[in-house]
Amino acid sequence: MADFKDHITALTGLTISDSGTTPVESQLSEFLKDGIKDVVNRIIKLRPDELPKFCKTTNSTGSSDASVTITGEISSVAREHDSTTILRRCTKISPDLRYLATDPDSIHYRSKYNPAYYELDGLIYSVPQASETGNNDLVVTQVHYDIGIAHSDTYNNTGSNIENFPTEYEYLVGLYAAIRSLQNAMGSLHGNSDITTALGLIKDAVDQAAVAAGSFLSATDSVFGDEDTFLTDNSQLTRVKDALDNAEKIIDDGANSPTGNAAGDAATYLYTEEDTELLQGALSIASTEINRAQVHIQEWTAIGDMRIKEIQAALQEADGYAKEVQTRMSNLAQEYQWYDKRYMQLKQEYDQAFASMAPPQPQQAAGGR
Repeated sequence: MADFKDHITALTGLTISDSGTTPVESQLSEFLKDGIKDVVNRIIKLRPDELPKFCKTTNSTGSSDASVTITGEISSVAREHDSTTILRRCTKISPDLRYLATDPDSIHYRSKYNPAYYELDGLIYSVPQASETGNNDLVVTQVHYDIGIAHSDTYNNTGSNIENFPTEYEYLVGLYAAIRSLQNAMGSLHGNSDITTALGLIKDAVDQAAVAAGSFLSATDSVFGDEDTFLTDNSQLTRVKDALDNAEKIIDDGANSPTGNAAGDAATYLYTEEDTELLQGALSIASTEINRAQVHIQEWTAIGDMRIKEIQAALQEADGYAKEVQTRMSNLAQEYQWYDKRYMQLKQEYDQAFASMAPPQPQQAAGGR
């Protein structure tokens, strides 16, 4: 078989490298490790006679409290009898009996001719105690989920074989890792950073439009009755009011005329006095002030138009980002559906392989007999 990474890439269509992909190689290694355990456990449950195919034999190490670490289901435990060629089978006892098993006066006593073993704190011990000297090792054969090449501690996902593992079942490990890789890829689509960024930009654009819209008065307010809009020194409409006030004084407010000369510039007074020449001059001044007010009104309107344009531009920007999100989500939905369909196909193949290993169910006898 090709190495596992190439095999899984072919099954899933995913790109897998040491960084920047989903999954990355380190994650694939974990999926392969988990796959070995899942495959072994399923097979030995369905076919206990297959257990020896996944076992490894380990001798105890250490001159004191010699023991063997438990790695999986135990196939056999033996103790050397003063020779590497003579092995005495150990029977299992409760850890509670480990001291009585060393007492020659106890019915639970065990000698090197009928040794026992017990499990404690994830370790296997023998009674009598195993020792490196005198060829009295503890010898344990058990399921050992060896991974990688030559029993290495970390799985090399570019490798193509597994230690203490029959070749006939290696493809199942690849299937398991492919299924987990697809799940990983599907999960990553939910946190797509491009969509998150676009959603943030939509919010920013809408906020900008809201701020610009907030610069206008509500429809129920009178713009000319608003202190901040019309009467303050910083208002655009202050100059409009000033021009209109001047025009009003010139036309019909002699007592408060701009020049203080009621006879000289109040149009109503001049009309009453039939001074047409001065009346024409006063009306000309009033018309100029009115024109100035109109110019300032246009300026104020232009400022309002700029705000409208700002709102429109911000909303158009938000709409553009919204369409980008929709496009990306559509593409991600198609990608997710493909992954999900492929995931279901591989999972069905994986589960079916174990279903075929199950022993046949006994047929029920015909009714009435």
